[in-house]
Amino acid sequence: RLTFDELEDGDYTVKIWQRDGELATAIFGDFSTSIEPAVQTLHVEAGQDAEWARFNLRGGTRDAVQACSKVTLEVTAEDSSGAPIDAAETEWDWLITFTRQGEDAPSEIMRPLNFAPEPSRMGIFGVFPGTHQFGFVRMDIPNFERRINPDYARLLDRYSVQTVETISVDVNPDQVPGPVEFSHTIVDPLR
Repeated sequence: RLTFDELEDGDYTVKIWQRDGELATAIFGDFSTSIEPAVQTLHVEAGQDAEWARFNLRGGTRDAVQACSKVTLEVTAEDSSGAPIDAAETEWDWLITFTRQGEDAPSEIMRPLNFAPEPSRMGIFGVFPGTHQFGFVRMDIPNFERRINPDYARLLDRYSVQTVETISVDVNPDQVPGPVEFSHTIVDPLR
């Protein structure tokens, strides 16, 4: 059972993927034997009870599905002389992008990096084996834009100062479905 909180109003598609990157299959309906792709669309609207996508997966699917990893990134920041940067001064200074293997644009744009408490940790779920990339973008986000669930693509377009670097993380088949953890230090070019 997975829960996604604080979604904006709108239509969402829920999909269940197998470890080989193919969609899982499910049986929909109480009296059906028809096998369909494990895809459901839900409508979310403020004030309504929670919407649930329920999947009756085919027998033996569990092992095929439980082969994604959670990638956890631990980030610390330094100034150009190598001294640690105070956490209170770095909140909203960075936006972290995550690009899955084989995609041309960031598939998930993370929230601005918050270094309190240090070091900052963030996790990406549902990562298949392959080489994926994290990008570290130095931002200059004004105070009036610093709010919960902003439009990250808009922030990136309007307030990016420079992309500092991109690093790759390899998820090997023998690491799934377990967690993949790594740490990285970013050097702030403006400090």
